[in-house]
Amino acid sequence: PPFPPDTPYTKCYCEENVYLLAQRFDADATLTATWDPFVLFVSNCHRTVVLWKQKAGAISGSTDGLVVWDYHVLFILRPKTGETPEVLARDGTTVGVRSWVYDVDSTLPVPCPADVYFPDTFRPCAERYESLFRVIAAREYLDNFASDRSHMLAYHSPIPRYPSICGPIASARGVRHNLMEDFVDMSATTFGKVVGLSGLI
Repeated sequence: PPFPPDTPYTKCYCEENVYLLAQRFDADATLTATWDPFVLFVSNCHRTVVLWKQKAGAISGSTDGLVVWDYHVLFILRPKTGETPEVLARDGTTVGVRSWVYDVDSTLPVPCPADVYFPDTFRPCAERYESLFRVIAAREYLDNFASDRSHMLAYHSPIPRYPSICGPIASARGVRHNLMEDFVDMSATTFGKVVGLSGLI
């Protein structure tokens, strides 16, 4: 699956980058007929998760792109149940398509096959830094996510050039910011399902 070339990207706003990416794919009827799109929040109860192969880690001098995030957000495409999309392999044969991960902050290809991305990005580490994953259907995320960007006030990162995001259901409920309490907080049960790495795979 391609990466929409005109999708906006703002450093340090992974939740919004993924929201806009999910919007582009959600509007593509051909794609949604074949793929199930998901949004994946990565964090834990300490909000200290280790990821490898990250551009921020490479910039800071890590030889393998290691970085500790409080949270991170990914976009996933999974073939629909019963569907077996095929792609042309390098040797000229066709193979069933795997799930794909879109992480624009990764040094791995975008998109990257899930069975390559997850072992390279989430490696054995101390329990305190192990990741949990909130898996959310993309449509549910688009409807319910809201951010007024107040969580970024302590940082000096440029804000996105477009208006703050508030999904239609969140807006109807009067919600203006639910990023941390409903999505990043892995004890919350409002949206999606929280699993460990083995459960995710």
